[in-house]
Amino acid sequence: MAILADRRKRMILYTFIAFLLILGLFYKYYNIYEEIRVSQFFRMIIAGDYQAAYKLWQPTASYKYSDFLEDWGDNSYYAGGRITSFRLESSHSKGGIVLMRVRLNGTTEVRLIINRDDKHFSFAP
Repeated sequence: MAILADRRKRMILYTFIAFLLILGLFYKYYNIYEEIRVSQFFRMIIAGDYQAAYKLWQPTASYKYSDFLEDWGDNSYYAGGRITSFRLESSHSKGGIVLMRVRLNGTTEVRLIINRDDKHFSFAP
């Protein structure tokens, strides 16, 4: 009888540990598609492929290509010059959007929003 109780306790413990592991992996990779999209965007910027990056951004009619180049081009407003590196600092889901913090050139932090439905980018307030 005691052997069955010990075995049952171990099974409950293993099940709980597996549940925590699955929950942790779900939390870590929940925003993976949006993170990949942001990485793709900044790789295009670093490569100087501004047209493709602008298309990936999916801008509204009021955000012209010239505005985009001011923000992300060779004299980037956000990086204080050409963007040569980036690092995704964090991503957090809030309903239908994902808030991203990205470090540019090792110094400047920029916050972006990606809409989960249509994957368009915008600036975080």
